[in-house]
Amino acid sequence: MTPSDFELIQAYLNGTIGAEDFERLQALLRGSAAARRALRDLSTVDAKLTEMAALDLSAMRELKAAPTASSSPRDSRWFQWRPMLAAAAGLIVGLFSATAVFGYMLPHSGKQAVLLNDGFESGPAPLVTGAPLQAGVWSGDYSEVVSEQQGVKPESGTKMLRILRADYEGKPRPEGSYVGDLYRLIDLRSFRQALADGNAVAQMSAVFNAAPFPKEEAYSCVVSLYALSADMATNTAGLQEVMTTNGSLAMARNRLSALDRDPLTWQRVENELRLPAETDFLLVHLCVVHATKSQKRPTFDGHYIDDVNVTLTRRSAQR
Repeated sequence: MTPSDFELIQAYLNGTIGAEDFERLQALLRGSAAARRALRDLSTVDAKLTEMAALDLSAMRELKAAPTASSSPRDSRWFQWRPMLAAAAGLIVGLFSATAVFGYMLPHSGKQAVLLNDGFESGPAPLVTGAPLQAGVWSGDYSEVVSEQQGVKPESGTKMLRILRADYEGKPRPEGSYVGDLYRLIDLRSFRQALADGNAVAQMSAVFNAAPFPKEEAYSCVVSLYALSADMATNTAGLQEVMTTNGSLAMARNRLSALDRDPLTWQRVENELRLPAETDFLLVHLCVVHATKSQKRPTFDGHYIDDVNVTLTRRSAQR
């Protein structure tokens, strides 16, 4: 990235970007993973500064109400944050995939909360327990975190997830398995106020890739979102029932019908779900599927997932 690229991003965060520069920014974000990461990182910093300064503003109000208010360390810290807060005007948090930026990043639109942004660069490998046993960790079928291999490079960073099998440790009746599953449970109970009027929308994206595979084989990729109550989310048997019978509060699914044979291209799949007011947890489900009857088997020879992003935004029912 060049200094002028950073200036474009900063102008957007400042709320001072013009129409022509905004088009340039959109093109930059579509074509540069580094630019998308920079927007993500700067947005996250500004959001945290906004949160910290909001606490200081509350303290300032208390000081003004006091009969003998005077300067204090807290007072001076508020003025130190003010220039940075100006840079957060018009901020959108979490739009760092090229397609999502193109589709949703409009000037002066509302803020988003980043629920998940994982390129598998750090953290433990996913558990092999099938459906998740707790929030905040990956689980599913057998998989591993890897670096570049089989001609496939991570979409960003140096790591990606490789799907190995379509079964998990201790799976009852593993015979006939042909879908490699990955799950993540996200606790939304701290967002209850934002969900209360039914205008909260969860948006997700992930990218998929594969090493070259025989022409007689075919693979599809699926991303699903499930809105769950606490009872559903904390009961593993209940989770399995939700996913097999559509017994969730709400769900949405999107499919990439044909994974291509080019290891140089990552294919993006997106999905979104309007969340009922009573939602306590969001279940994220990604999978790679043997798509022809003749090839169905529990093993995958070279299939990868990277850059899983989930955000929470608000959108009126009319949109």
